[in-house]
Amino acid sequence: MTSAPRLGLLMSPAMYRRILKPIHADLIAFIKERTTAAVVFHTDGDVYDLLGDFIEIGVDVLNPVQASAGGMSDFAGLKRRFGDSLVFCGGIDTHRVLAERDARRGPREVKRVIETLGAGGGYMLGAVHTVMGDVPPENVLAMVDAVEEFGRYPLRD
Repeated sequence: MTSAPRLGLLMSPAMYRRILKPIHADLIAFIKERTTAAVVFHTDGDVYDLLGDFIEIGVDVLNPVQASAGGMSDFAGLKRRFGDSLVFCGGIDTHRVLAERDARRGPREVKRVIETLGAGGGYMLGAVHTVMGDVPPENVLAMVDAVEEFGRYPLRD
């Protein structure tokens, strides 16, 4: 049995670096030269191969960390490799966690994600996408309760 291929980016890293990275770098440089704003960079999917590029051009916050997207799902690896240089935002899967009918899974996942991405700081909890109509409201409330319980620094065990 073969594993499913990694889907990855819509364009190659080389194409990103040649075409889009210079534009992104100029925009971010313009912002940083004139403000003290943190740059929040939104991109969907498995952008793992570009995280070093994002750091190099001055991205401060990556939004979202998409839990179901290839290399982005390895939260421990992300934190270990890039956690000193990027703030991660997202990580709570809206389709596989929040939409589940078992409301108990959400708080466990929130705790796991906070413990992994939040260790030492540098994490903003959030859903990976818009919370859609198939998500039971009680699951959203359970997520908020879990954030209140587990998401205050210093993090508790």
